[in-house]
Amino acid sequence: MSDKFKSVRWVFDCASWKPTYSDLLFATSCIQHEEKERIDKFVFQKDVKSSLIGRLMMRKYISEVTNKTWNDIMIFRDINGKPYYKHNDLQLNFNISHQGRFTVLAGEIGEVELGVDIMKREYTGGKKVEDFFRIMGRSFANEEWQAIRESPIEKKQINNFFRFWCLKESYVKATGTGITVDLQKIRFKLNSETIENNKFVDDTVVFVDSVKQNNWIFQETLLLEDHCTAVALLFKNNSDKNKLFLQEKFTFVNFKELMENASVILNEDRLFCDNFFKKDVEPY
Repeated sequence: MSDKFKSVRWVFDCASWKPTYSDLLFATSCIQHEEKERIDKFVFQKDVKSSLIGRLMMRKYISEVTNKTWNDIMIFRDINGKPYYKHNDLQLNFNISHQGRFTVLAGEIGEVELGVDIMKREYTGGKKVEDFFRIMGRSFANEEWQAIRESPIEKKQINNFFRFWCLKESYVKATGTGITVDLQKIRFKLNSETIENNKFVDDTVVFVDSVKQNNWIFQETLLLEDHCTAVALLFKNNSDKNKLFLQEKFTFVNFKELMENASVILNEDRLFCDNFFKKDVEPY
């Protein structure tokens, strides 16, 4: 295994990917049957592409780390729906997220649990922002709401809202609990006022039931200014925090790179492809 795959942060621009019929035939032949069935249920092309790319990214990552061919890889899901891969020798950890125009993957080898989340920093609801914040009141601690509302500029409030939401999603994805937990008990403290492109901010800390959690690292960054991303890393052995070589930014991958060593798992499904091109691209 090459060192470059011990810690991976990949991003794929789904919005700019315009798959040909042959692209889609090949891609959907390289994932597991139950994954393809789940993806086919999406109403819009946008969601089909994002989910499909996420499945392909997982398979590529596992293949690169284990040197197994794609058709020798079986991905499972735990009781909370989190994907995982069984390996006798490696502690292989990975997670994906997609929202807006991007799909992202984070992967690590070692005694660490991780979760990744991405959010487009825009509010498209019909209500006023303040009314929306009021509805979401129980999702954040008082200190978090103070940080969200600190600026009088609405756009900055929205940016802070999605930054906190992204952090919480990454945390619960790492723990595997989902957002069914009491999110007010999970409180984040931002030590860097802003995040930026091509660089991780990693000084945010988390408190659970008012107790600071010292075995966590959160890597935050922006993608194209309007998407915030957070990678949550829970170190099972706190001393391992300084031993892992963590990636310092996300790397863009394209479709050719993604499928470079892919191998076919399923027969071609022309009905799936026909249905895809009949779907609307996205909601109007």
